[in-house]
Amino acid sequence: KITKKKSEQNLGGLIGVPLIIGRKNFDSFPKQKPLPGRKNIVLTRDKNWKSKNPNENIIVFDCPWKALGYAEEKECAGDELFIIGGEDIYVWYAKNIIVHRLYISFINAPNVKCDKFFPIALLNLQRDYTVKEETRHKPDENNAYGFTTRLYERKDFYLLLK
Repeated sequence: KITKKKSEQNLGGLIGVPLIIGRKNFDSFPKQKPLPGRKNIVLTRDKNWKSKNPNENIIVFDCPWKALGYAEEKECAGDELFIIGGEDIYVWYAKNIIVHRLYISFINAPNVKCDKFFPIALLNLQRDYTVKEETRHKPDENNAYGFTTRLYERKDFYLLLK
């Protein structure tokens, strides 16, 4: 557990905004409790998977397109939707949809071994995105390592929609 900081300010007001999350990422939540105040849309290849903590804020899909369609139609009505990983989920959406905004946290933990990463190489951040906000956080009682959050916006997003 590298960071525990709960900063709604740095996540674009996450409360009330639905999210798409991979099953392995969701399983890592304590007691499989969904993030509160929003619909947690869990993606899994296992058609028989069920949460250990059934809740009206959890809905399960086995298809990324169906999850996205549900979110757009039932939950966000054209507003924001968060895709919070894991790596396979990021890769699929990075390859298949045009992303307007990216909220990326860069954790300053050089000696921590990780086997899953956000697929930055799939997105040409310097060419296609502009950094709109950047906030640096120092290590504290809730976060073992310092980290930086950045909000990127796609430069040509509205032109691509036409």
